[in-house]
Amino acid sequence: MKSDADSSDQFQLGLALAIAAGGLVVGIILSAFVGALVIATGDYLFDVPGGPGAALGRAVAQDALSVPIETRVIPLSLVALLQVPLWVGLVGAPLLASKLFGEDLFDGLKLRFRRSDIPTGLAIGAAAQLIAVPAIYLPLFKLLGERDLSADARSLTDRANDPLGIVILVLVVVVGAPVVEEIFFRGFLQTTLERRIGSRGAWLIASAVFAVVHFQVLQFPALFMFGLLAGFIYNKYDRLGPAIWTHVGFNAVTVMYLVFL
Repeated sequence: MKSDADSSDQFQLGLALAIAAGGLVVGIILSAFVGALVIATGDYLFDVPGGPGAALGRAVAQDALSVPIETRVIPLSLVALLQVPLWVGLVGAPLLASKLFGEDLFDGLKLRFRRSDIPTGLAIGAAAQLIAVPAIYLPLFKLLGERDLSADARSLTDRANDPLGIVILVLVVVVGAPVVEEIFFRGFLQTTLERRIGSRGAWLIASAVFAVVHFQVLQFPALFMFGLLAGFIYNKYDRLGPAIWTHVGFNAVTVMYLVFL
């Protein structure tokens, strides 16, 4: 028979998972709403990658508001804006859980850094992008034929043709996304799942969710691989610092390649 303490722990874990799912859904819906509003009012293109929720927002705007498809290209600054509502949900979920359960946010998420995290994380992230990603897709492309993995990203970076656009791109992709996504997917979701189903299951599920919510089918193998890598690093070092800097390195290589090469 379960004790009251065990029942309370199980309830708290279930509530934390519900908060995580709710934060993700709320973020996607908010992003979709803002995306639909921006695109509908500005007559922008529908083939612009704006992150999770943006694709849904484009579809909603096109269907409900009958916005023409052949319209203006959305500015990079507005693409960045579409990330903010998603980040509200991803950061809001652990903040809410921390308030409800009376936990210190930094301790609960293991949001700690060391100076050594910077070179270690950047090196691992860059190696993953330059070595692991090609190793994953080489056999796949032999079976499926060549695909342009950078097509969606390039349509984004093609508009970063001025200093302000490049700064916005770096702030969103290289700074904002690694911090917010690691806080949610590793610090909150993976940690909460681990208390419920164990380390290995939590690691796999959090990595899969991380890959799925990017809504990019072709990039799913690479995103899943990176989720596994970041989750492994998070477990190994027992803090978010190395995982965040690994994410920074991973994204920075992509941005540098697309912008400068």
